[in-house]
Amino acid sequence: MDLDLFVEENEITMSAIPADQNPGYIGNSNCRHFKVVLKHKRRQMTTYFSMGPAHTGWPRTHQVLKCLADDSARIENTPDFDDWEDEMGYFRGAWAAWKQSRMNARKLKNLLGDELYDKLLWGDTE
Repeated sequence: MDLDLFVEENEITMSAIPADQNPGYIGNSNCRHFKVVLKHKRRQMTTYFSMGPAHTGWPRTHQVLKCLADDSARIENTPDFDDWEDEMGYFRGAWAAWKQSRMNARKLKNLLGDELYDKLLWGDTE
């Protein structure tokens, strides 16, 4: 799916500001963190997004949606923590990451509605 086209067709906008940390991120300490607000119609969701040191620009809407969609699809496919952890592999902070992913999946579904959420995660179902 062309996420730039998905963003444009569905009038999804995003704003981002630098953040000192990403509460749900466990990884490279050299990452840059952002607090992002995604908007669609009259709904919005706020979350955090991190970019590795090789990424020098600001996050783009399609990048944030791609990460949220990947995490949400994983949650939809493995809603139980033990199954999710088996798929992801154990790591320090896994429980917190799973809870954050579940919360973001719910927020993304509320933002987009069922139809667009499914289209984003699973592609065009027509």
